[in-house]
Amino acid sequence: VNTLLDHAADVNRRHLVGDSPVMDSVLRGGPRQANECLRVLLERGGRAAVSNGFLTSLHYVSMYSGSCESARSLICRTADVNRIALPKTVWSRSVVLLARFTLWLGNESERSRLYAEAEGATCLHLACLCGHHDLCMTLIEERVDPDVVNARGHTALDLACNADHTLIVQSLSALRLCSD
Repeated sequence: VNTLLDHAADVNRRHLVGDSPVMDSVLRGGPRQANECLRVLLERGGRAAVSNGFLTSLHYVSMYSGSCESARSLICRTADVNRIALPKTVWSRSVVLLARFTLWLGNESERSRLYAEAEGATCLHLACLCGHHDLCMTLIEERVDPDVVNARGHTALDLACNADHTLIVQSLSALRLCSD
């Protein structure tokens, strides 16, 4: 990454689908590689609060690496924990509709479920669906709203229940009891 950036690569240039290098960094490799790549990109001017017309870098962390370190790096550089994922492009709308269609056909793959539930979701919804307990707790600490309902009518707690992520369900239920 440093070599590319040292040779005038644009740290914020988007590719065909609209993802930026910051967004790609959280998709590639394991959490350790993603954290290091993300750190370099942010230090070199990469935008943390960027969207591809649907999802943000923070949504991608919630869906893929589940890294608390990556999430904190993005949040401290203006990524919004309460940003709602709204498909604004033909491409992103098609992804959501295709995911819902494949679920309707009986394909219960993790990716189909993720993209079917992503519309109207915060990063907490996606972290709950993927079973990233530590990230869920980090997002709660960062003041994510656990009561947001996505386009399919589900809260983050609903998604954790549906995916049988018991520890997340217990943690979010305990938080709900404390706030009542």
